[in-house]
Formats: sequence, C-alpha cells, structure tokens
Amino acid sequence: MKTKLFSRVLLAPAMIVLALGVSGPAPAQQASSAPAPAAQPAAPQVSPEALALARKYIEITSISPYASALALVASQISSQIVPQHPDQAKKIDDTIRAVITTYKGKDDQFLDTIARLYAVTFTQAELQQIVDFYSSPVGQKLTQQRPGLAASQQEALGILQQQLGTEVMGKVKTALLAEGIKP
Repeated sequence: MKTKLFSRVLLAPAMIVLALGVSGPAPAQQASSAPAPAAQPAAPQVSPEALALARKYIEITSISPYASALALVASQISSQIVPQHPDQAKKIDDTIRAVITTYKGKDDQFLDTIARLYAVTFTQAELQQIVDFYSSPVGQKLTQQRPGLAASQQEALGILQQQLGTEVMGKVKTALLAEGIKP
C-alpha cells in the first residue's frame, strides 16, 4: 500500500496532464480497425508569460505539495520498514532520507503542470493581478495565516456539523413522532 501511495505521488503530474486532454486515444481505440475518430482538441495553448506568472503565484503562496508529499512518503516508508527491523531504525531512516533527497529539486515538472492549470484557468492579466495581490503585504499575510485559518475553519465546521446534527435529529424525531413513528 505504501508503494502505491509513493507511485501516486510521483505519477500525479502525469495524471494531471492526462486530465488536461494531452493523452492519446484509449487502448481500445488504438487496437480498433475502425476509422480513427476526429483528433481530440489539444490542450489550450498558454503563453510562456502566463506560465511564468502562474509559477510565480505558486512560489509566492508556497502551494506546491511536492515537499510535503516527499516527507509523507518518507514517513510512511519508515513506518512500514522499521517495525520489521527495529534494531536498524537509524540506518533505515538515513537510507530513506538519502533516497528522498535525490527527489528534492525535481519538482519542476510537477510545478509546471500545476502552473499550467492556473494559466489555462486565468488570463495573463488576471494572473498578473493575482501575483500582484499575493506579492503585496496583505497577500503575504494571507499566505502566512492560511494554515491557521484552515485549521480554525475545520474546527468551526466540526462544531457546526455537530450542532446541526443535534438540531436536525431533534426536529426529525419530533416530526416522526407526529407521524406516529417512534424513532
């Protein structure tokens, strides 16, 4: 299972590219002797300037999960192997760290794929406005505060769900009792 996750992390950029419509025909279409269907439209073209602005946005906001994914993969691999050889934990972790280090700095393809998603979604002018905002003091503050805000939002959502669940359950029970159904 750990290897599958590791593969998914490394294959994510390719999957995103495929989702953008860059893939070729399905295997069944390749093997078919029927006439080939009309060519799929190519992925929307974006200017190098738009890609650069999208990359800049990603860098400013630190939204790339590549480093986090590497850390998670290292942790998961360690938790899978170390219990089998607890006396070799340090050596195993050092080896995992060494292998993971070879992947650092190889996030360009992944970042380019993510940047392309933004460049296809937003115009160059919009990307410039986004970059300008996130380069501003308030944009930088938003970026810095985002993790804490996300955690607070999750907590608030949990409280809301609990309150709604209790309230809705009470009303449903009352309505069912009125219908002669004992919940």
